[in-house]
Amino acid sequence: MGGPACVFYRAAQFSNGRLSKPGRKPSGARSARVPERSLSQTDRMAPICGAALSCFKRAFATRCPYLSHLRMRQVQAVIFDMDGVIVDSEPLHERAFLEVVREIGYADRLKLRFADYIGRSDQEFWTDFVALHNPPQPAEDLLVRKRHRMVEIIRREKPLFDGVPTLVRKLAGRYALALASGSERMVVAEVLKLQSLKQLFSVVVTASEIQNGKPAPDIFLRTAEQLQVPPRGCCVIEDSKPGIAAGLAAGMQVIAIANTHPAAELRHATHVLRTYEEIERLLLEAH
Repeated sequence: MGGPACVFYRAAQFSNGRLSKPGRKPSGARSARVPERSLSQTDRMAPICGAALSCFKRAFATRCPYLSHLRMRQVQAVIFDMDGVIVDSEPLHERAFLEVVREIGYADRLKLRFADYIGRSDQEFWTDFVALHNPPQPAEDLLVRKRHRMVEIIRREKPLFDGVPTLVRKLAGRYALALASGSERMVVAEVLKLQSLKQLFSVVVTASEIQNGKPAPDIFLRTAEQLQVPPRGCCVIEDSKPGIAAGLAAGMQVIAIANTHPAAELRHATHVLRTYEEIERLLLEAH
């Protein structure tokens, strides 16, 4: 056995200041006496193994089924991302982007990949698009066109993830809830009309209200400030890699849901989960 698992195994063998060996029965009272030198070595090793065990727990708490007793630190507020968390909108954003690109005649010569902008703001995409392609339309005009397309799609398709309304309503009874989205406010407002979600969020912050988008922590720090909750007391629910980085940079715990990326790509989050039921259990048990 090697690596962190070995560290955990060896550290777990400490009992009353002694390092026991697997399968070895205790000796009688006379033979149980430990030489002074051995005790000294054990005493020196105990803090090291204790630190190693603590490190192991932190690294594997969310992924190891044998450490189910480990919990989140105290949470006062839950901050939801929107795209890819509340609504299945990442493919819809891509469709709206491509419709506008096709409309202005750049569909066959697009030099940007939408996948590189997941979790980032529309403003960043169109700013980069204009810099690379130099179209006659300014970035602001393209931003407005795409925004209207997105609102039309949301009204028509109502792309809420199954399980989201139930999760939000249950958490609203335990935590202060906020929404922090890189989308335009008009798009966010349209989403919050679905199943009357707006009334459940006490704070809503969008990309237009902050200077630096994800992965910078600005949007989450602004949200915590408006919630009047310290960042340490906030938990973020995210689906994107820039969003996870932003939440961690803000000093918050981050629950990643594997809606947009494979779970392995979200490993830097505090917890990586696959369903809304798992999020519900984690947060309601932690409170």
